[in-house]
Amino acid sequence: MLEEDVKAAEKQEEVGEETPESAEKPEEKAEAKETKGAADQKPKVTKSELLKMPLPKLREVALGIEGLEGVHGMTKDELIRKVAAHYKIDLSDRPELQVDTRAIKAKIKELRPLLAEAREKGDKKRAEILRKRIKRLKRKIRWR
Repeated sequence: MLEEDVKAAEKQEEVGEETPESAEKPEEKAEAKETKGAADQKPKVTKSELLKMPLPKLREVALGIEGLEGVHGMTKDELIRKVAAHYKIDLSDRPELQVDTRAIKAKIKELRPLLAEAREKGDKKRAEILRKRIKRLKRKIRWR
C-alpha cells in the first residue's frame, strides 16, 4: 500500500498537482519564497576575496550595492574601499595606494609648458631638469 501511495505522489508531482500533505496555505508559500530569496542573495565578500578580485568582478559586485553610483568611472582602489565600507570590512592594515595617477598626470601637464619654455629660451640646464622630472613621474605611473 505504501508503494502505491509513493507512486501516486510522484505522478501528481510530475503533473504539477498538489498532494494533500504538500498543500500549503498561500501565506506559507509566500513566506517560503521570501526566505528562499534571502538565501539567493550574494554572500558577504571576505577581505582576501575583495583584494584579489579583478576589476570587472569588483564592478559587478559594486553594481549590486544600492546607492552606489559612478561604478564604471571608479578606479580599482576606489571600488575596493566602497565595497569594503558596504560590507563593513576593515582595511586599516592595508597600505594606502602610493601612486595617485591623476595627480601625477596633472603635474606632468604643468611641467610640459615649462619644459617647452626652457627650450625656447635656450636654458639647457633647466630643460634637462624638467625633462628628467617628467621622466620620473611617468615611471611612477608605469611601475606601480
